[in-house]
Amino acid sequence: MSRMRPILGLSALVIALGPGGLVAAPQDAEPHPGSVDIDWSKALGVKEPSVQVTLGPALLKLMASAGEEADPDVVELVEDLSHVRVIVHEDLPAGGSDVAEAVDAQIEVLLDEGWSPVVKVREGEQETVDILMKADGETIVGFVIFVAEPDELVFVNIAGTMDPETFGPKLGAVVGKVSGGDLELDGLDDLTELLKSSTDDGDTP
Repeated sequence: MSRMRPILGLSALVIALGPGGLVAAPQDAEPHPGSVDIDWSKALGVKEPSVQVTLGPALLKLMASAGEEADPDVVELVEDLSHVRVIVHEDLPAGGSDVAEAVDAQIEVLLDEGWSPVVKVREGEQETVDILMKADGETIVGFVIFVAEPDELVFVNIAGTMDPETFGPKLGAVVGKVSGGDLELDGLDDLTELLKSSTDDGDTP
């Protein structure tokens, strides 16, 4: 995966707050308006994903506040969230469904449901990155992130009640601590180096 991986690192930040890193949890009983549940195994014509993580509000808050050393910036960030889902499909067969086409089809569905595109990156024919946002008035209720390569797909969905004026600074504070080495999170041992390398890559066209 190229320098776009840091986007996923920022999203994955909120699912590695407690011991054990990625932890699966039951889905919420009632879907949040910013929640997106896509059956990628069916869409791609493959079996189970390599990674599938679903965290609801209770577990998110528990993981953020567990222990006496809970970082206040992390706790504030997670308080805005009610749901995080991460799905990863790796080593997809060459003869299977086209990953980019499958992603485009799902994006069209989301656009019809009121989602808005905020980032669209095409790096040749090898990698595509799409980020969509859903708003309710002046409040952001969800983000979806798609990163697709010919043999790999990463899907991230973050839902919550996010004030655009405060959520960005909260996320920036946590990412700044991670990239500066002032905050270590189990399950993200390599995120610091990833963020530093992305900064270096940003100077290169």
